Order: sequence, then structure tokens, then C-alpha cells
Amino acid sequence: MAVRGRWKAGLVIAAAVLVGGGVVGYSPAAQAAVPTPASDQVVVTFQANGDRLPDGTIGPATGAVLDLTNYQGTTYTGSWATCTVDADGDCSFVIPAADAASMTILTVAVEAPWEDASLSTQTVYVYGATGGQSFTANAPLALERINPTLPKDCGNNGLNVAIDVDLSGSMYPDGLPALKTDAKAYVDALTGTNSSIALYTFATDAPAAGPGNVNRPLTSVQTAAGAAQVKGWIDGWDTDVFTNWDAGLFQVAQSSDHYDFVIFITDGLPTSARNDNIASANALKAKGTRIIVVTTASGFVASSVTNISGLVTGDADVAKNDYFQSDWADVGTLLNTLATAICPAMQTLPTTRTVHYTGAGTSTPKDSVSTIVWTMTTDPATGDTTYTADPAEYPAVASPSVAGYTPDQATVAASSVTTTTTKPTSSTVTVTYTAVPKPATGTVNVTYVDNVTGKQVAPKKGATVAWTGDDGTSGVPTDADAKAGVPDGYAIASIDNKVTKYDAKAPQTITVYLTHQTTTTTVRTTRTVHYTGAGTLTPPDAVSTVVWTAVLDQVTKKTTYTTKSSAYPAVSSPSVDNFAPDKAKVAALAVTTPTTAAPASSKVVVTYAPSGMVATGGIPMLTTTNAGVIAFAILCVVMAVTVRRRARES
Repeated sequence: MAVRGRWKAGLVIAAAVLVGGGVVGYSPAAQAAVPTPASDQVVVTFQANGDRLPDGTIGPATGAVLDLTNYQGTTYTGSWATCTVDADGDCSFVIPAADAASMTILTVAVEAPWEDASLSTQTVYVYGATGGQSFTANAPLALERINPTLPKDCGNNGLNVAIDVDLSGSMYPDGLPALKTDAKAYVDALTGTNSSIALYTFATDAPAAGPGNVNRPLTSVQTAAGAAQVKGWIDGWDTDVFTNWDAGLFQVAQSSDHYDFVIFITDGLPTSARNDNIASANALKAKGTRIIVVTTASGFVASSVTNISGLVTGDADVAKNDYFQSDWADVGTLLNTLATAICPAMQTLPTTRTVHYTGAGTSTPKDSVSTIVWTMTTDPATGDTTYTADPAEYPAVASPSVAGYTPDQATVAASSVTTTTTKPTSSTVTVTYTAVPKPATGTVNVTYVDNVTGKQVAPKKGATVAWTGDDGTSGVPTDADAKAGVPDGYAIASIDNKVTKYDAKAPQTITVYLTHQTTTTTVRTTRTVHYTGAGTLTPPDAVSTVVWTAVLDQVTKKTTYTTKSSAYPAVSSPSVDNFAPDKAKVAALAVTTPTTAAPASSKVVVTYAPSGMVATGGIPMLTTTNAGVIAFAILCVVMAVTVRRRARES
């Protein structure tokens, strides 16, 4: 039996050069929790990775305890020689400078429940260290959780097992058929043990690509039917391309189900980083799940598989082994041995009590089946078999409610069973439904009548216009129900023939009489008499107004116009000196009321023209029109007279 050595080392800092109390040649990780050494101290810090976190990142191995050793494996004593990994992943040894002076190469040992998963001995070089100096590894240790132990047996509830299989391309063509056969043999070995099996696959990613490679939930294999379901899923497996252990392990760790152990079957090395595999395996182990690796790889590198499970193999007690290396020809036997070592086959006898329903036609409920599993114990001396039930009773079953039917048993009572030496048998209880006689029904209809046209109109779209109920019962349409069906544009005038109960003798009708809703507005129109032609003497326009009441019918969408006026009044043209209008009077303009034609404003033009000059004694009449001419003529005469007078005087 090979057993993993407890002492594994930290990270090599080869030929490190001390400058100013630090190490040259790498950039140290964040030192939030790293203490600063005093002048009489030397600080050596390791960092340690632990579990893969739900977000996919790798978290620190918080709480892991490291012991400081030299490269020969001797553990230092003293409180300073032990440290605990903090929440930042740092583990710092604060070493007295006097002790550090004699040290050369340091390593660490990891205490349970963790182990160091490093591939080779790793060291930190501190030769010649003096007080005030710090040394920090330039990469974290990859710590591995110790594999949880297997349950001693199945117990009454059996085991929850996940089978996580490698479906990479190297499984084709020979490995895949063997894998399916071996996995189904393992299912057979657990059948009847109250155990449940989940299936996971991985290849390039997880689950492996392909419609038959999807992950399958925990499924009970207590019965042959459950086992057949799981084996049918196994038959659907097909190969993909690469081998991604990390994704294969992490998908199981992300499940909300708890597994007692995972059987991880692979035929080759992973194509992802080794430390990633360790972190994902740690996430599973942290949930109390043991990882058992089964590999058929030839020339297999043991450290790769032991870093995700453990190093124990070849133990006579198969339940103690962390991994198995075998040919496909022996894998089926190996898995069967593993199953029976933990879950020896129990002889069980399931019985059922079936509640069978009948009588309700297509509405008849489906049968209700309750199961009791009897454990059979045979006395080797007498050969007598004792049957012990779990659970110890068939539960009470309430008969489902079916509209229009009554069951002859409202509830089928619980039925207790006891341990017996008589072989139990299944039973059936029949529940019969009888149709409930239906009472006569009456109908109430609602109709809508337009008071304006006297015709029936369609109700509002979607409104209920017919109600049905049992004879003599209430629940008939109310005024509110009638109002709900009033079409747009109408208002209720009256509701006739209101009813209070359904009557099966004849249909009843409620008539809702409707009026048209209207919208009233005011419209003003004008007739303008416009005067022109008399210059500044032109009279202002004469405007006459008619006020209309416009009523819009919301049903017909037609507007009717009415007015109290019968006409626009007659308008006499104003008198203007020396001008005559072409219309002495604009006649009255009658209006039509009521009318559905929209009234419009109008305009009449009256034009003035000069009426001529009138002579009086031979002197032109002075008017506003000829005043300027006459004034100019008088001015000319005065000027002429003045010129003549001055000529005579000279």
C-alpha cells in the first residue's frame, strides 16, 4: 500500500539575492497580512491556495496550519515555527534573528486536514539572513484537502453517488463500450439498496458536448425501474475531444445535492492546469464528498491523480483506496467490488397499496400508489424469513375533488403494517365517483335598444349578454352588469324587466333602452358688409353675427346646428358726400335652422364712386374733392395780380 508522505515543501527561491531586506528576482504578492520584521526578527511568508470558489476563482487555504522545517525534513520547535494561513492566503513565520542565522534552506510541512500537493521538494533560501529581513514566496503552495472517509455502510437511506466520466476522444472506439458496460454493472450492484445515482460527463468542457451527455440528477435505484432509467442514460453517452478534469470536478462541486462519494473515471491525463484540478477537487472534499478515481491510462503519472483524490491504492479494504488503476476488462469487477464493500446487497420486497378511482369518466383521477419496502431477514437456523417494513404504514389518501361528482370515500384511511413472518402482498382499494344530479337551469339575456331608431344594437365588444344559473338561484345580471355592455356613444335611458332569480321555465330578457350621448358647443358666424372707394371717407365695415348651438351625436357622429336668429339683418349703405354706393342697401340674408351643414361666415362688398360737381351762380361748389384745385387756382390769380401791379409801379 502506497501512502502519501506527510511532509511536502514550499516554493523554491533559488540563489536568491538579499538586497535591503528583500528578495530580488520576483514581485511579491500583496502583503496585507504580512508582519513587518523587527530588527531582531526575520519573516518568511508562504502563500497557500485551497478550494475553488463558486465564482470559479481559487480561494486561500484559510485555516491550514504549516510547520517550518529544513530541507532535510527536521521540524523546528518553538511557537514561531508554526503558522496558520489567514484570509489573504498568507502564512508568515516570525523567526528570531538568532535562530534564522543558522538556517539555510527552509520548507514547510502541512498539518491535517490538508496536505501539500507539490510535485517535488520546494524550498526557500534564507542563508545569511539578518534581522529586519523578509522573504516571500513568489507563488502559492497548492494545498490539497485530505480525502473524506467513506460511510461504513449504506444505512437505511442508502448512498448518494455521482459517477463522473471522461468522454474525451481517446475513449473511442474501445473505451466507450467498456465504460458503458462497467458503469451499468455498478448500477446493478447498487440496485435495491435505497441508493441514488447521479451522472456527470466531461471532455473539452463539462458536461461533454452531445445530446446524450447531459448531466443527470440523483435517481433512486431502489427499484429495477429506477435502475433501468439510469442505465438508459448511460447508453446515450458519446465521445467528444479533450480531457478537462477541472471542469469535470467543479461541475459536481457546484451541485446543490450532497454526494457521499464521486467515482471519477478517466483514461488519460488532463489538458488543464494541475493546480486548477486540485482546487476543484478541494471544493468537492470540503462538502464531505470522497473522490475515488478509476483510471485505465497506461504510463499514468500517479501524482496527477493523487492530487485530486489521495495516495492510497492497493489496500485490501477497497473502501480505503483513493484511486484504482486497471484495464477496462477489470473495471467492471472493481466497481462491483467497491459497491458491495460499502453497500452489500439487501434482500427487499416492495409492496404497494393502490387507490384506484373510477366512475367520473374522463375526469376520473389517476391511481394513487403508495409503496412500502420490506427488509427480509432470514434466520439461518430455522430458515424463517421476517419482513420488516419501512415506512410502517400506507399513508391516508384524500380523494381528489372532481366537479359534478361525489366519491364514496372522502379519504382512504392510513393502514399500519407490522413486522411479520408472512410474506406481504400488494393491495388495491377502489373509490367510486357518482355523478351529482344537476338542477334545471334558467337563462337571462340582456338586449340593448336605441330609443332614437327603435332598433336593437350590438353590445359593447366583449360584454356578457347571457347568464345561466340554477333554477331559483340569484346571481342574475345587475344594473352594473347591464351598464357594462352599453356600446360607446350611448347612455342608459331606462332598464326594463329587471329579474331577481333564474327561472327554468323560460328564458328571461332584460331590455336596456339607450339614448345617444351628445356634445354641445357654440359656433359664431358673421356677414361682413365691406365698403370701399370713398378714400378716407369710406365707412367702416358693418359686421352682423349669428350664434349657433352645435350638437354632436356621439353615435352617428353627425352635428346639428340651430340658432335663434332667422337671418342676418338688412344693412343700409351710409351716405358719403359726392360719392354714391353701388348698393344703397344690402338686403337681409335668411339662415336655415336647424341644419346639418356647417354654417360659414360671408362677405358683401359695397363700392362708392364720385357723384360729379354741382354749379351755383357759375362758381364751382367747394367739395373735399376739388378744394385743392380751387385753392391752387386762387393762388395763381393772386400772384398774377401782384405781378401786374408791380409792373405798373415801375
